[in-house]
Amino acid sequence: MTELGRPTLLSAVSRIEKGQRRVDADDLVALALALNVAPNYLLLPTTPDADLVQLTRSTELTIGSAWRWAAQEPPSFASNREGYFISYSNRDGFANAKWLAEILRSAGHKVWFDAWELKVGDNIAARIRDAIESADAVVVVLSEDYASRPWMSREISIAAAQPNPRFLPVRFEEVEAPGLLGDYKYLDLFELEEVEAKRQVLEVFESVSRATEPRSS
Repeated sequence: MTELGRPTLLSAVSRIEKGQRRVDADDLVALALALNVAPNYLLLPTTPDADLVQLTRSTELTIGSAWRWAAQEPPSFASNREGYFISYSNRDGFANAKWLAEILRSAGHKVWFDAWELKVGDNIAARIRDAIESADAVVVVLSEDYASRPWMSREISIAAAQPNPRFLPVRFEEVEAPGLLGDYKYLDLFELEEVEAKRQVLEVFESVSRATEPRSS
């Protein structure tokens, strides 16, 4: 630190590590140079097992979202997009959600379906929030029970807070879409034979995927 023009006592470094001493931008850069890491590695956790990162008193993000916000080249666990997040009510929408997820995955689309992704010991709220924040779109499997589930409302609220939220409501039965989902055009699959329903799913989602692909300069 002395060689870098920011002489710092060992006791001061210890207080910094314990969060007992504030550092300014010059100290942060000097510490990063001394340790041969990028400054973000001193500010954010570098393993994916943390829950939420407190950026300010009023701003919390999951670790993956924090890295995506802070860095152009984040760690591998934070850099991958999740593709389609499947939102559904487990009470009466699981079978349809699984059918839809399997079709999309078999067609080569990335899908985040909780039954495949969540493991024992996971912080469910943190994992789901991170998946929604990193998804290209939230696929909502509408059902009678969907609107009555508080958890579903939280998923929609998280997605709606993103800079460019994209919802893809899918109906397997004639039900009313709750809240802001009523403003979106549905993909209606009820009263269709399975072959035709699958064809429409692949056609619609292929079109959506092309629209969300980054354009080359």
